[in-house]
Amino acid sequence: MTGTSGIRALGAGLALAALLALSACGDDDDEETTCAGSPESEASPLTYEVGERGGATPGQMRRTIEILCGRTRALGIEGAVVSADGANRITVFVPEGTPRGVGDELDRAARLRFYDWEGNLIRAPGASTALAEPITSYGAARRLASEQDEAIVIRAEPPRQGFFVIRNRPDLANRDVRNLRQDADPATGNPTISFEFTALGRRRFARLTRRIAERAGRGSTPHFAVVVDAEVVALPTVDVSENPSGLDTPGLTLLGAIPIEEAETLTEFLEIGHLPVDLRLAGPGPRT
Repeated sequence: MTGTSGIRALGAGLALAALLALSACGDDDDEETTCAGSPESEASPLTYEVGERGGATPGQMRRTIEILCGRTRALGIEGAVVSADGANRITVFVPEGTPRGVGDELDRAARLRFYDWEGNLIRAPGASTALAEPITSYGAARRLASEQDEAIVIRAEPPRQGFFVIRNRPDLANRDVRNLRQDADPATGNPTISFEFTALGRRRFARLTRRIAERAGRGSTPHFAVVVDAEVVALPTVDVSENPSGLDTPGLTLLGAIPIEEAETLTEFLEIGHLPVDLRLAGPGPRT
């Protein structure tokens, strides 16, 4: 992730407690796409193994193929062919000349989650600050997570280094947003990504921030976390002086400082949707 400078609610204010790393999420209701056919003789295979025990369901496999197909087009890869081998393996054949590293781009999960930070944070022994300090060792974070129910390890938001352990109980997810779009901040010219909440997502976000505002009103400084895949991208808190009952906003704008090309690709990827299964690149990848 690349560090950025802020988050803006559409029609409401947020007070940031940390820097925001640019990320967003997409709507799962995109049009069906396929990359059927026979690969070119010089095509390179990118083979992915499905991480789910027992393999993917037929529906999950179809959706995964659609997403991978859409992502190849977002990356400007023409003529890619995507095929499944049973329920446990998917191969993407990319044409000769495809840049190295594209395999790691295609299998990005692109999952977005909003969490009640203090309500889900599992503190390391001795941690006492409001935001808590990241755990420097991934191994130590994994050990702490293994001792708790529903616990996952996530990376701290830039520029902080390290890891946090939280209970995986999100209040909002990809399905709660829509109308993803990439633009530019008129003040800085830096790329922005905006999205709207669905009707249900808006109610869920209002309930989440209401809890945050109520705790802030009792003298604490609680936060909600925006998490993309396994990384914290923001830890905002509600400005209770302006929003004593939480935020009722139609959407959010994420303000960033990354190259425009990266922002455009990220927007397209996440608009296509998140992968319904975990994929692991098994090899071998493009030759050039």
